Amino acid sequence: MKRVLVLGCCGAGKSTFSKKLHSILKLPLIHLDKYYHKPNWKEPKKDKWEKIVYNLLQKPSWIMDGNFSATMDVRIKSADTIIYLDYPTLK
Repeated sequence: MKRVLVLGCCGAGKSTFSKKLHSILKLPLIHLDKYYHKPNWKEPKKDKWEKIVYNLLQKPSWIMDGNFSATMDVRIKSADTIIYLDYPTLK
């Protein structure tokens, strides 16, 4: 596992799981929310966002969490491992 994509609905535990996996594998951890949400919750323009994701995907190894469906296809193609957290968010 060199390029791990962690997916799941909001509140499923993507970030928590990714942090734990990072502590085990020692791969660079990329939380896409940190790159997408700018101050005052401003969102990047589509072309800028795609460029950010493309640049992140060029790294030789990573654990990347976040859904962001607009870039899902390129992230899936770049990953060698995909973990989908299929947990209900309501109890």
